[in-house]
Amino acid sequence: VYFVDLIPWSHLLKSLSPKKKCGEITSRQNGDLLVGMEHMVWKLPAHMSVKEAMDLNNWELISQEKQAVKTILEVRPGIVWIGLWRDGISVRSLDNGKLFESPLKEVEDQTPELHLEVLYEYQQGHIWAATRGGGLFQFPVEESEIRRYTQDDGLPSNTICGILEDSYNRLWVSSENGLAMMLPEEPIPFISFGSNDGLLNSHFNFNAIAPAYNDHLYVGSTNGLYLLRPNKPSERPQISKMVFNQIQVIRRENSNGPFSNTNLNLAQRIQEGSLSLTYEERSF
Repeated sequence: VYFVDLIPWSHLLKSLSPKKKCGEITSRQNGDLLVGMEHMVWKLPAHMSVKEAMDLNNWELISQEKQAVKTILEVRPGIVWIGLWRDGISVRSLDNGKLFESPLKEVEDQTPELHLEVLYEYQQGHIWAATRGGGLFQFPVEESEIRRYTQDDGLPSNTICGILEDSYNRLWVSSENGLAMMLPEEPIPFISFGSNDGLLNSHFNFNAIAPAYNDHLYVGSTNGLYLLRPNKPSERPQISKMVFNQIQVIRRENSNGPFSNTNLNLAQRIQEGSLSLTYEERSF
């Protein structure tokens, strides 16, 4: 592993952006590098040496946006979608920087601040856009209608942190309040997983989701890393919830004297809600 000296690079970054803040890096199929620096997108041609990359003359400014660049996706050769903080999607030509109409124009007109966080291309050709607080948008290949998914559709939160397709072509979504897997044939298209399903921390980080070996997925949360092992497509995920149906009280005293190991059968199973025990019943 080679680490390039950051001191000379800092001068280059300052030239590209005064604040030197890099929000997104992605590579094209031809090897070109696309870098989002604050409100700008720069292109560095492929096969550049370190010395050539240090020369600002070799960097091409693709666009200057009104808001900070959060994510970049080349949707077809020469055309990129740029996800922006507070300003939706900017569509640009990589050849001349020409600006095209946003696919979310109507939504952007109705939502003054639409925060884009992730752009993801599904293997089936659909493009997904994840927002902070605005839910999940789907852009079908052959349909003009844009679909929007929110908590009403089964998502655990309207703030989407990451999107990833597993080896069975199923879509997984991480959010600030749990995980979700898409079941397109179901009335509610997403099934969610949260703290009730064994997640110790259901607040996930942005863009912290990646494939692993043996069809597993890694997802990063604010309190650690999760390894997911998705079921096969023929198996609908089973959510196992804790259910109380009996409590054993030890060394409980009543008017007839002390006794131990008493089973208290509950009149109704407790699956949601709460159960209160007095101080005298602290040993159970």
